[in-house]
Amino acid sequence: AELFPETPNVYAALGQVWLEAAEDWGDPTDLRKALEAFERVANNASSETLGHYGRALMLAGQHARAEGVLRQAAQRFPTDPEVLPHLAAAAERLGHLDDARQALVRYSILVDEDREEASHAIRIADLSMQLNDAVSAVAWYQKSESLAAHGGSLFVQRVEAQAKARPLDQARARVDRAMPSDTE
Repeated sequence: AELFPETPNVYAALGQVWLEAAEDWGDPTDLRKALEAFERVANNASSETLGHYGRALMLAGQHARAEGVLRQAAQRFPTDPEVLPHLAAAAERLGHLDDARQALVRYSILVDEDREEASHAIRIADLSMQLNDAVSAVAWYQKSESLAAHGGSLFVQRVEAQAKARPLDQARARVDRAMPSDTE
């Protein structure tokens, strides 16, 4: 890095190595070194590098600054989709629920093979409920149910969303159909 200071990729790579060490070992020195490396290249960094920088800022407890950097990363093309769940986490932590939801929805559109697709769908549904958007919440709860087996708590959350989205008697009818009858 000292031999080629005009090469930003060197600092981006160093920052990533230090960030991973900080995440693995929790050493504040590693985190400080990661932040220093990313700060040198942030102005012209790729979406991926800005995403790493945002993660480092989150780890450092600088949530508002992290959200701004992650927002820049999400707007930079080509966009690294892995930035979006981190942006959602930062936005949610700061109470920017609609921004968090939009980041997760965008992630679900961009990523074909998401191992956590069901949990992301639940998170989007939960954010939708907090935003009083029960109709969207129902759709995302249903998507999550179709992707993975869940316990009764997800069923209850979906019924609650349906109760807000539709007349209460329709939600009750769904609960009655799901509950075993005494005659069985």
